[in-house]
Amino acid sequence: MSALPLFYSSIAVLERDKDADRLVVDGHHDVSFAASAHLVPALAEELPAACREIPSAFVNTGEQIALVFIVGTGAGRSAFVTRAGRWDATHVPACLRRYPFILGEAGERSLVCIDGGYTSPADGSGERLFDETGANTPYLDRVIDFANRYARGAKVSDEFGVRLRALGLLKPVTIEIRPEGGGDAVLHGLMTVDEAKLAQLPDAEIVALHRAGHLAGIHCHLVSLGALPAVGDRVRRRREEAAAV
Repeated sequence: MSALPLFYSSIAVLERDKDADRLVVDGHHDVSFAASAHLVPALAEELPAACREIPSAFVNTGEQIALVFIVGTGAGRSAFVTRAGRWDATHVPACLRRYPFILGEAGERSLVCIDGGYTSPADGSGERLFDETGANTPYLDRVIDFANRYARGAKVSDEFGVRLRALGLLKPVTIEIRPEGGGDAVLHGLMTVDEAKLAQLPDAEIVALHRAGHLAGIHCHLVSLGALPAVGDRVRRRREEAAAV
């Protein structure tokens, strides 16, 4: 059995009868569920929007080369989630905006699912999924569209990682983040694109990467590494928030 995606305790298919009265506040508005994650999944298509704020890297999961955002200095510590559960950057990763929904499969059918552990807000806030007649609300239609687009983007991202590995462009790195005020962190098990090997690729391979849409992603990933010091800045902000309580 494959492991559950990050943030999900179980996967439950949405059902009109069972979920008729369910209210949802999604990751566009509340990312408190991600407060303990220092790495989160990234889509290659997000890199242009995120690269100046959020560093990216690659992880070998054994099954694939996964693209991730570096959003903290170690397990249990997100530098980007504020005490109020807001995301401290302009770009909110797609995996957070998707939560608590996810696309599932039953044979050749795609099913919209939800984290089985998700609980509707106690204050009655949130969006309805079905109207009084049992039809999808406009909000649920947007959820379904986004879940499908996310699934397509994840496949492209997987292809991106596979292609970089096949070309020998990834190198293991040790990343150090030094927040002001101490508490230096060292991250292991990550990979980045090797610029020297990229420069040595034959012209035909460069053209192939460009036509596949991967070349822009490579450059955005490399630009994103310049945002590593900003992760340390956000660690300091989170410390200040905690000290102010």
